[in-house]
Formats: sequence, C-alpha cells, structure tokens
Amino acid sequence: MRYEQLRDLVLFEGLADSELDTMAGSLADRRLDAGEMLFQQGEIGDECYVILHGSLEVFTFVTETELQLEVYSRGDLVGEMALIDRSPRSASVRALVESHVAVLNESAFKILIGSNPELAMNLLQNSTTRVRNTNQRMIADLEQKNAELLSAYRKLQAAQAELIRLNRIEEELAVARRIQQSFCPRDHAALRLACCRLQSRRAGGGW
Repeated sequence: MRYEQLRDLVLFEGLADSELDTMAGSLADRRLDAGEMLFQQGEIGDECYVILHGSLEVFTFVTETELQLEVYSRGDLVGEMALIDRSPRSASVRALVESHVAVLNESAFKILIGSNPELAMNLLQNSTTRVRNTNQRMIADLEQKNAELLSAYRKLQAAQAELIRLNRIEEELAVARRIQQSFCPRDHAALRLACCRLQSRRAGGGW
C-alpha cells in the first residue's frame, strides 16, 4: 500500500506523515470486481476496510427479500463494527462497481482511532444513525409487505365470494332443470305416445 493512496483521505488526516508511512507499509489491499462480495452477514470479522476507489453497498435480508441499507464511496470506512463490538457481521457488503479497498486489522484500526479523537465520536454517531435508518427501512419494508398481503387477502376474499355466487347460480339452474324435467316426458317414445293419444281423442271427438 502506498502512502500517497491514504494521505488525501479525511480518515488519515490525524496521522503524522511518518505514522501514515509506517501504516501504509503494513496495510494490505484488496480489489473487487463489480458484484463481488467483500464479506457476508453472519461472518466473524477481524478487519475493516477503507474505500480507495469505487463504491460498495451494504445490504441485508428481510423476510427473504434483499434490502439495501447504505452505499459507500471513496474515503468511507466499512466493517468497523466487527472490531468495535467483536460481533458477527450484521450485514453483507459487495462492490457496486470495480473497487479497491485498504484492509485494516485491529492494530491499524486502533492506531487510526487514537490519532483522531473525533473519529471515535463520528463512528459512534454513524453507528447510531445506521441502526436507526436500518430499523426504519425494515419497518417500512414490513409495512409494505403487510399492505401487499392485505391486498392479496382481499382479492382472495373477492374471488371466493364470486366462486360462491357462481356455485349458487349453478345449483339454482340444476334445480330449475329438475323441475322442468318433472313436467316433461322423459323420452321421445313417451312424447310420441302422448301425441298419438291426443290425435286419437281429436279424431274420435273425445274432448
């Protein structure tokens, strides 16, 4: 990692040139293709990342639906919460475009925090904002899904009501057919016999 790649980033303003030069020499870097994962939710993390080039998106899943939480670009710090509270990754991160990141281990992260007292407060504020935004987005997503489920339920109710109506019409038609059949001869032979008798009565004056 070259000193020049870090010097103009706001995150490293608090480091003296000698400190930054030493840090730059110890840092690894990583290049990502568009769509490539940096890390996934649930993983144990012992590194955080500074974006040198490109942009990364942070996302999670709510009821099996992907939900984008944040988009970060050059100079932003990503994944630091795993070093602060030592918990598994709370979300996944992938590259939106071809990207380049510096990899900070716990030792480098502590040096960075120690060199910039305001950074620790900013990280706390950013973390609080992220949690609040994530909660709001998750609530909004759940409300949308509830509205979609309610709409689907109402459509199902309407379809069931229509099906019941059609079944009733079919039943009424069936009853009408049975009533009609009860007043009519059941076969053509009976109909012909009835006609012959009627003609005989007319011919014989049996009215």
